[in-house]
Amino acid sequence: CSTDGRIQYFNQRFLALSGLNQAQVNGHPLLDDVVPQPQLDCYRQALAELTAGQSGPVRQEIMLAEQQQERWLEYSAYSITDRQQQVSHILLEMEDITSQKQAERHWMESELRFRTLLDNTPEIAVQGYEADGTTFYWNHASESLYGYSKEEALGRSLFDLIIPASMREGVQQAVEKMARTGIAEPAGELVLQHKSGSSVQVFSSHVVLQLPGRSAQIFCMDFDLSERKKQQ
Repeated sequence: CSTDGRIQYFNQRFLALSGLNQAQVNGHPLLDDVVPQPQLDCYRQALAELTAGQSGPVRQEIMLAEQQQERWLEYSAYSITDRQQQVSHILLEMEDITSQKQAERHWMESELRFRTLLDNTPEIAVQGYEADGTTFYWNHASESLYGYSKEEALGRSLFDLIIPASMREGVQQAVEKMARTGIAEPAGELVLQHKSGSSVQVFSSHVVLQLPGRSAQIFCMDFDLSERKKQQ
């Protein structure tokens, strides 16, 4: 496009994504005259940023509602300069990212269900941590069982929080092994440590989560055995 928005070149993919037909864009019309308003607003914003001196590319995402269905487009705008380094043309690319957006939404919904379920399970204390022990998840039951609030626990080492000093070296080696092999340690009874320093007897099991392109994450699920031990 020229800087005033006149279409000077287009391909068939542009027609498909913009919803235009061949007759509408023949003769180099202005984008203002043919492009639907949501897409036009996206282009105008990109044009303003590029002509103001931004090096680009400028990217914008818009959602279009079509027959009660969502369609997502990503616009990428690049400036083309002349010999005096003045913006003479704008290269506008469009990509259909609907599948990507749907996958992101499904992931977010799955994450929300996961967190809602674990956060509100009072009988099982769940902690999530990295291979080095850094805690990134701490549910309400963990707060009750170990005495640390979520704000106190997140970002700290699980080894310092609930693992007694005499066990830390062995637990650290077990965590490193789980992260390396992807195989969880066998479940069993453990005596861990409350914030106050008192002992907490639990039945503990682990799950190793391997996400593509990321290091392993480990979830520990602890069931409080204190009352049962007292009854015995």
